[in-house]
Amino acid sequence: MTALHPTGRAMAIGDEQGLLQIYQWTGHRFVLDWCCEIDFPIQEIIITDNDKLIVATIDQIKIWDAFT
Repeated sequence: MTALHPTGRAMAIGDEQGLLQIYQWTGHRFVLDWCCEIDFPIQEIIITDNDKLIVATIDQIKIWDAFT
């Protein structure tokens, strides 16, 4: 799963093993900002226009501030 911030300044990638990676746009490329291991396969990722990162698994929904 992948999600792109509406302005293009951040990207999130999640996989079936539950690894979530957040990348920030530096002006010329995306750079890994942080990553997190979630206990369940990631099914959906959304980055909202008010900078919320929403990650859904089969068991839970997690919400973060995408930039802090």
